[in-house]
Order: sequence, then C-alpha cells, then structure tokens
Amino acid sequence: SADPAARQARWRGILQAIVDAAGKPGLHIEDGATPLLTFDAGSPDAATLVARQLAEGSPSIACSLGRRDEGLLVFNPLALTEDQAGEIGRRLRDLR
Repeated sequence: SADPAARQARWRGILQAIVDAAGKPGLHIEDGATPLLTFDAGSPDAATLVARQLAEGSPSIACSLGRRDEGLLVFNPLALTEDQAGEIGRRLRDLR
C-alpha cells in the first residue's frame, strides 16, 4: 500500500501475529519507520543458538543477529506474510 499508515498497520499486524503465536515472554515490538520485533534470548550465546535452531529447522527461518551482543534477535516484517508470521511464532514457542 502507498499509504504509510496502512503499511505501518500491516507490518505491526504481522509482528503481533508472531507475538500471539509464540505466547511467551521476551518478545517486544519496537516502533520506527519500519517496526521491528525483538526476541530476548537472554545472552549473546543463547541468541546465536536460537538463530541456529530457527535456520536449521523446516522451513528455515532467518533473523538478524545485529543485536546479538544484547542477547536479542531481530525480526523485520517487510517480506513476511501473516502465514509466515504464525510459523515463526510457533517455532519460537516450541524452542526449549
């Protein structure tokens, strides 16, 4: 959509779908030009492990490790669909 407010609402909806499907603490939607979802894995090593588990699963899920030093994984909604958001949330929920 060319409407910036509609784009923001769509992206926030996708990120909220991840949060809802995950049903676990540590997920936070950060506002910005493009809203982002962060997942607090607890430590840099835990963030690396979670990212590896997501990438090695089926389907493979990629996230940003740009904030790994803070123990955070970052999810960007730009190329995600609502179906993919649900799958990401379910995979996060099932992590041990």
